[in-house]
Parts: sequence; C-alpha cells; structure tokens
Amino acid sequence: MKSEDILGIPDEDLQFAVSSWMRGKIGDRWDNEFGVITSLPLPCQYVYACRGAVDEYYNGGLTQYYYNSTGKFAALAEAGFRAMGSELLADIMAQANRIADETTVILDARSNGSLNSFIALYNEGLFDKLDNAFRVEADDFDELCIDYIKANAACFGD
Repeated sequence: MKSEDILGIPDEDLQFAVSSWMRGKIGDRWDNEFGVITSLPLPCQYVYACRGAVDEYYNGGLTQYYYNSTGKFAALAEAGFRAMGSELLADIMAQANRIADETTVILDARSNGSLNSFIALYNEGLFDKLDNAFRVEADDFDELCIDYIKANAACFGD
C-alpha cells in the first residue's frame, strides 16, 4: 500500500487496509510487535493501539485487553484516543491504565494464558464499570478512526 492510495480506499475498507499494512510490517516478527509498531509514524502507532483496544474490548472487555499482549499498547491507546478527538475514550483508557498499574500483582498472577486464569481475572471485576462507559463511546470509534487516517494519510503506506 502506498500513502497516496489511502484517500482512494473506500471508508468501509480503510481501517482493514491500514491494519493489514501494519501487520505486514510485523510479518513473522510477532515477538517484536511493539518494536515494529513503535518504529512507525505516531499516527500509525495510535491507530494500531486504539484499534487493538476497541477490538479486544468488543471481544472480551478491558479485562481481555490487559490480559492479552495488546495491553502493552495501553499508553499509546490513551494518547491515540485523545489525538483522534475522543477525550472520553482517552479518559476511560487513562482510568483503566491506572487500574492496571495498581493491580499489576493480580493481573500478573492471573495471566498464565489459560482459560481458567482469564476467567479468574474476569471475575475480579477490575474493569466492570469502565467496560460500560467504553461500550457507549466505542460505538463512534470507526468514524473517528477513518477521519484520523484520512487526515494523516501521508503517514500510512510505503
């Protein structure tokens, strides 16, 4: 994908195209996912981090986000939501990041990769109140993300 192609991609395909391009940069180096993504321009980092947060949320809530490896992008997601113009999602992420920082012992103890450990962590209810707020705000994320990608088209693509 070339950056000049961005504005010609239909809105309904834009996030997928950009995400696929970024995953292509990672290739088979998933052990260095963070390093690869953080080597990209900041708008790319924000889209990757925010898209990951929203996708994980819809799949299993904020608990799943922090349980899985995507949680390492949490600070970028917070800054990214703010850059995209969603102060509310940024504030929710900031609160979730504080909870994650304050409960590192619990998160680490419950994060062995098994289904039982995820269920035990989920039952802790660490992010329950924030999940409800996140859901309401995340409904508008796709439009925000598309607009942000278009506004920063030069950063996406080779």
